[in-house]
This record gives sequence, structure tokens and C-alpha cells, in this order.
Amino acid sequence: GRNKQIFNLGAAEAWGFYPPAGGSLTYLWTPSTFLSSTSISNPVANAMTATTNYNVLITNTATGCSNNAGATVTVSAPLNGIYTVGAAGNYATLTAAISAYNSVCISGPVTFLLTDATYSAGETFPLIINRNTAASAVNTLTIKPAPGVNATISGTVNSNALFKVLGSYVTIDGSNNGSNSRNLTITNLGTSAARTLVLGSTSTFALTNTTLKNCIVINGTHFSNSI
Repeated sequence: GRNKQIFNLGAAEAWGFYPPAGGSLTYLWTPSTFLSSTSISNPVANAMTATTNYNVLITNTATGCSNNAGATVTVSAPLNGIYTVGAAGNYATLTAAISAYNSVCISGPVTFLLTDATYSAGETFPLIINRNTAASAVNTLTIKPAPGVNATISGTVNSNALFKVLGSYVTIDGSNNGSNSRNLTITNLGTSAARTLVLGSTSTFALTNTTLKNCIVINGTHFSNSI
């Protein structure tokens, strides 16, 4: 089963563990911190406040044989506030910032300020913003250039989009001063079935309150839609 989990600090979450169960097996979990039990096959780690590495010793009482297995639960603080994205920022790349958004809870409005002029080398395309279950009309995500910065996101992606927004309450605002100025350019240099930006929902969850504004969007081919 999965042996690495992320637990979002401040969220009402719990993780259960499920090693093999059997009538002649005993279990010893260490440490006991946050666990509902140390002697059952599937204890629950609840209300965690620190990253913890767990070990379970499984013993077959019929044969005397035993073995160990490990599980790590990583606690991450929720995102809330303004984060700079660039070489000297909170996140070095837009890829890293989006990965953080995709993997932890958000407890308030989040803004990623683009402080570099170019986001190309070092990025992993396509950039994909997934649905965050904590997103709401209050817990929003905004991506925009920092004041005074003219930023470009560019890469080569064929048969796909350079940038995908699959979650709600996301705004990509190209203005660096709160007006209708266009200070963000998003370019896909691909030439085969390339798209620059896709806004779409996942599974049965409808996309809502997602906005693209004040941006220059450029596609590498005239034979497919930019957006």
C-alpha cells in the first residue's frame, strides 16, 4: 500500500494504515504519537501536528517469523497569503508553487507573484493546477506578475496544452498594477496540435469562478485553438 502521505496542518484529516491482517499475526507500531492504537493492523493517525515516520513490526505467532514495514505521514502547513515565485522567491519556479498548491490545503486567499521576467527553463510543462478541495470564494488562488514586472511563461508542448487549470476559484491576472494592463505573456512554442491554455473540470466537479484576464496568449500553430 501507500507508505507516504501528506497531512495538512489545521485540516480535519486522519490517515489509516492497512498492512496485511490475519488471525495469527500481531502488530507493534512505533512511535505511538497520534495513533489510535499501537497493536492493531489498521490504526488511525489523527490530528497530527508534526511529520512522523512510523514502523510496524508484524509477527506471525504460529511460525515466529516477523518483518517490519514503514509509513511516513508528512505534515504541511496550509497556504495562505502572498508568495513570491522566482529565483529569489518563496518558490524558485512556477512548477514548485503549483505543486505546493496541489498538495496542501489552503486556509485563505493565496497569491503567487511572478518576480522573474521569464518562466521557461526549470519549469515542467504542462503546468497543471488541480482541484483543491479547500478552494472556495474565500480560499482563492491568483497568479499575477509582481509590481513592475513583465513576465513571460513559455515552453514547447505538442499534442497538449502548456498550461491547464482544472480547479475552481483560480484567477490568472496579467496586470502588474491592478489595472487592465497586459504584463503577462503565455506562449506555447509547439507546432503540432499545440494549445496554450486549457480551462476544464475533472470528474464530476464543475469548473466555476476561474478567470483569465489581462494576458497575452500566443500559440505556436494556427491549426489549433490557443485556449
